Amino acid sequence: MNQKRLFKSLAQEARRTGRPSEDVSRVCERVRLISDICGEQTSSHQMLFRLGTTLLRGDVHIIAPACPDYSHQDGKYTFRTLGSGVSLLAEHQIAFLKRVSDILDSRFTILIADQEALDSGLQKALGLSMEDFQRRVLGSLRATQEIVQPLGWAAEAMTSFFPDLLEREEEEEEAILADSSLLPKVERDSYFRSEMYRKILGPLSTLEQFRERTLRTAAQYRAVAALAANKGLVVSNHSTTNLSWYKTAGTAVLHNAVSVY
Repeated sequence: MNQKRLFKSLAQEARRTGRPSEDVSRVCERVRLISDICGEQTSSHQMLFRLGTTLLRGDVHIIAPACPDYSHQDGKYTFRTLGSGVSLLAEHQIAFLKRVSDILDSRFTILIADQEALDSGLQKALGLSMEDFQRRVLGSLRATQEIVQPLGWAAEAMTSFFPDLLEREEEEEEAILADSSLLPKVERDSYFRSEMYRKILGPLSTLEQFRERTLRTAAQYRAVAALAANKGLVVSNHSTTNLSWYKTAGTAVLHNAVSVY
């Protein structure tokens, strides 16, 4: 990271918002330490500046989206079964955020993606009704809460934390479809995620099905990013082709450089 450039940008932000000048050096050092433990998606000047401005404001709240408790092997999701425990991704997020908590005084919330229970493709792949899926996700949420509460953290269902998430996802999906400049990215992401999609949908699944899933997932990421930005939250996210969908929303992202797919 370019420490001098970041310091200059944050000093201007501090003057604009009336923050004490001595805060800038302290924040720059915290940002440097955070960038050392994050992946490449946090390393750009834009993302470091977003993180720095958030730290300048104070009352930092970091959210960490996590999948339900899908089956996995050798550190990768297989999507064969769904359990009711702490998911593989939640475990990775907790381990990463413990390192972050050594650097930042922050609130932390693990968000379990309970809306995935509405996904008919996942229901079919796992052989579960929506009701069974929801019960297992609730069990996973409770198991995660038991792990993080002694740390002083929280765990919530994503649709409870963001009550208007599903509505916002629909709006974002329409916006992506209406923007021809974004459609090539949907195609590329569909290609890169095809192996994971075949685990969910089966070996005879089609490119059109892949596009539909990519579009839905991209809309979810854009919705979470926009809602997080509106609340001034920082998002911790694992390695995925979807990370780039966060960039346009203005939210700060901590790239937890683990891959589970």
